[in-house]
Amino acid sequence: MSAYPRWKQLGDGSVWPRTGDVPNDDDVSLEWVLRYAPERLTRGDQLHLASIVAAYRELLGCTERRRKEVVRAMRDTTNSGGSRDQ
Repeated sequence: MSAYPRWKQLGDGSVWPRTGDVPNDDDVSLEWVLRYAPERLTRGDQLHLASIVAAYRELLGCTERRRKEVVRAMRDTTNSGGSRDQ
């Protein structure tokens, strides 16, 4: 299992999927596997991708203020403000 956290819990308790270059167990990005080697996708990879789609849909439906809060917190790589990686 990859040591890279796939989730980030924000200060308000909500949990969001990380969408960056998340390596899988073989240390290649999930995006690369999806594009070039989809036969290598695991069930965990599929569920993570589904959560990214759901998070995107949620961001499109929320208020501008909430969207800015979430994006700001997801960009915070220092984990300050009560957010933490999972």
